[in-house]
Amino acid sequence: MFEKLEKNSKSICPAILRISLLLKICYGIMVQFNISAHDLWDVSDWNNITIGNLGYIQYLYQFRTLPNFYDGQFYHPPLFYILSAAIMGIVYGPTKNVELAFDVIQEFNLVVAFFVTLYCYRLLKLFDVKGMRLVAGTAFFAGLPLLYNMGGCLNNDCLMTLLCLMTVFYVFKWEKRYEWIEIIKAALCMGLSMFTKTSAGLIAPGIALFFVYKLIRPGKENVRKRIFLQYAVFGTLSVPIGLFWLIRQNIKAGMPFDYIMPLFSKETEAAALSSASVWQRLGLPAWYQMTSPFPDYENFGNSANIWGQFIQTTLFDEGIFNYSVVIFRVIAIVLIWIFAILMIVLLARTVSFAKDRDVQVSAKLLLLGVFAVLMISFVKFCFQYPYICTMHTRYIFMVFPVMVIAYGVSPKLIFEKTSVSATVDKVESCMMLMFGLLSVLLYLVPVIL
Repeated sequence: MFEKLEKNSKSICPAILRISLLLKICYGIMVQFNISAHDLWDVSDWNNITIGNLGYIQYLYQFRTLPNFYDGQFYHPPLFYILSAAIMGIVYGPTKNVELAFDVIQEFNLVVAFFVTLYCYRLLKLFDVKGMRLVAGTAFFAGLPLLYNMGGCLNNDCLMTLLCLMTVFYVFKWEKRYEWIEIIKAALCMGLSMFTKTSAGLIAPGIALFFVYKLIRPGKENVRKRIFLQYAVFGTLSVPIGLFWLIRQNIKAGMPFDYIMPLFSKETEAAALSSASVWQRLGLPAWYQMTSPFPDYENFGNSANIWGQFIQTTLFDEGIFNYSVVIFRVIAIVLIWIFAILMIVLLARTVSFAKDRDVQVSAKLLLLGVFAVLMISFVKFCFQYPYICTMHTRYIFMVFPVMVIAYGVSPKLIFEKTSVSATVDKVESCMMLMFGLLSVLLYLVPVIL
């Protein structure tokens, strides 16, 4: 089996991607537009403005203007909501069916989720990952439940993730020949990612490290002069687009540059998580988290661990998993443990990737810079805002491409000897393939049922 997958990876991976697109489209048809209710809140009656994600879309469609206030979700940059409002105009205009319009917007977002999978695959190809590792990595992203959740939820996380991925992809593609078209694509994607969600700027330090290194070590003097000019163009394009919304809202509405919407009526939850020890937050996950797909809202201490919530929200979002069939409960727990072990293995690969002298320094600076900044900011965010909803993997999706690239490049692990290398490779690949398959069978089927 391994030999066939190794030889036929060039035809297998496109087939996996096509199936992934089909499943995401089917998922959108089968579920309601509000299945994943992250700050969607109420649908507007067209007379009273609602301030959730749904209301933001309706506001832009109804009034054809950007808001001069930042109540609720209106503090977010507007790109996702502008695109969604355009779709609403196409669907709601002739049908006057607002729920149908939101269903179509959900399909659009699920297509965006597919393009996230596609660009993860393209990144693996760009790093010359091939054979069994390419198949396993593609299957991992194609089945990843987080992308179904992000695609099915009508907010800006999925589009921001896609644009961040595209930025990293085009930066690496630019490195090969220093072509103007690639640096322009990267600049536009960087600016638009922040015009979708401001936290996209967290990938900027990794890119900055990469750019500084390439300027110091360009190889040839004439190339240094060329890339210096390209950097200027990158900044000229990306910075105004990326910062436009923050500056506009600060001037027009007085919104602070570091504004985050406050959460009310969660004092008990905040107090419980704030009183948890550092070990409870950052140590091993609670047993409850390793045996249930749901956060424990009755005993917040059972859901205080950040890594436990990382696992749960990657696989099951926040309670939308259909837990009524016993066999699915059992398999769900199996998937939790497979994913936890897989994360430990991929983290070990990432550490080995950082130490490997055969990997280009520029690639390490960008990928590990993105990884480190995201993880540090995520932990800080979880402590600063002690709520279960802040411990969600959708905020740091970009750590997955970094880890899977490290797996695909596959430097030797510390404990790995030549005699066991092939066995380790097969076990890792089997785990990733099993994860992708179980994710589809376990997650998609129960939700539809």
